[in-house]
Amino acid sequence: MTSSPSLSSSTAHIGLMAPLTSAVVELRERDLDWRAGAELTQILDATSGLQSQLDSLMAMAVVAGTRAAVHKQQKYKYRNIAQMVADRTGADPARVRRLGRLGEWVDEFSDFNEAWADGLLLTEHIDMIRKVADNSRTHSALLRDQQLFIEWACDYDFHDYTECCGAWVNANDPDGEIPKEQTAKTYFRARKHADGSVKLDGYLDPLSGAAFMTAFNQETQKLFRAKQDSDSPLQLDLGKQGADALMNLIVRGHKNTNGTETTPLINIVMSQSVAADLLDRMRSPVGESSTPFPIAFDDIDGRCELIDGTQLHPHFAMQALATADFQRHIMDAKGRILDSSVNSRFFSKAQKHALRVQARGRCRKRGCDAPFPWLEADHRVARSRGGLTEMANGQMLCRPDNLAKGDSEAA
Repeated sequence: MTSSPSLSSSTAHIGLMAPLTSAVVELRERDLDWRAGAELTQILDATSGLQSQLDSLMAMAVVAGTRAAVHKQQKYKYRNIAQMVADRTGADPARVRRLGRLGEWVDEFSDFNEAWADGLLLTEHIDMIRKVADNSRTHSALLRDQQLFIEWACDYDFHDYTECCGAWVNANDPDGEIPKEQTAKTYFRARKHADGSVKLDGYLDPLSGAAFMTAFNQETQKLFRAKQDSDSPLQLDLGKQGADALMNLIVRGHKNTNGTETTPLINIVMSQSVAADLLDRMRSPVGESSTPFPIAFDDIDGRCELIDGTQLHPHFAMQALATADFQRHIMDAKGRILDSSVNSRFFSKAQKHALRVQARGRCRKRGCDAPFPWLEADHRVARSRGGLTEMANGQMLCRPDNLAKGDSEAA
């Protein structure tokens, strides 16, 4: 019978990290200026491999932790390892999930696993091999040719390495389905920055691309002709014109057939003092007001933000204020919504909106990065346990966390 590791051996495992941490601190404290070119080159070369070695270790730990269900053994139970790590360390849960997927995949490829742990294959190599070269028809050949992929990583830069992998796939799967590197390109991503701005990135297949370009070009031409017909000077900013055209398409597509909207596209939360100040500025001649905006991050009376808590400069809020619908919420000094109990099983629409405002568009479960549309109103104390449908007993949880909570006393 195999005994479980002792406390002393577990402590020894953690202690192995101490010399690495000390070495990194020592390097950071050195005066690494450009006069030490040789030393800097060595550090830059070694750091890339070291990062991948740490990724490999992290991936192994995520896989082992998932199999042992350590996230369910904590005082506060988590849905998965990524959520636990994000809560305890502040890490990006998406990155933890990605490393977990790589760890599960590479576990079958002993050579790849060893090369990754040694820093010969970088995390980018492992991720690319998994996506590009492995499918049901090439799997056995990939097991056979692991050393070949490792040699390519040592001999070529990443761009050439990608071409080598593509050539290998075509040679080992000439009559197969559409290669993964082609189908994987059909995607759309929207990355939100800390300041609330969003970067768009995507790739469409030829048919979808043709449909999009037709609609997009027609919309940009409409904007261009409207600009020509107006009295304002014609300034061609193709980037801004393209962004306006895309937003017009999105807004029209979001509306119902009768012209109404299912849900607001924008939810702005601002204090009464900020709203009053903006309305005064809108009534004043352009450029006349020189007083600063009454905003403050740590003051409830200076609040101006999107519903997910992203700080919003009033300049942008002013653009939407003229056509906005207002809904009033009464808050205390700590930002908690003041509300009375209602005799209902379900939270009303106004209560749900107020809970979203109070939660700043985030799932209450620490470490969860679920997007805003996944959120739903939940009873902290379940109705089956006597919980009331009131603001004090309400919280916002994403659907997976709400299902995981069940009828427990609290999340």
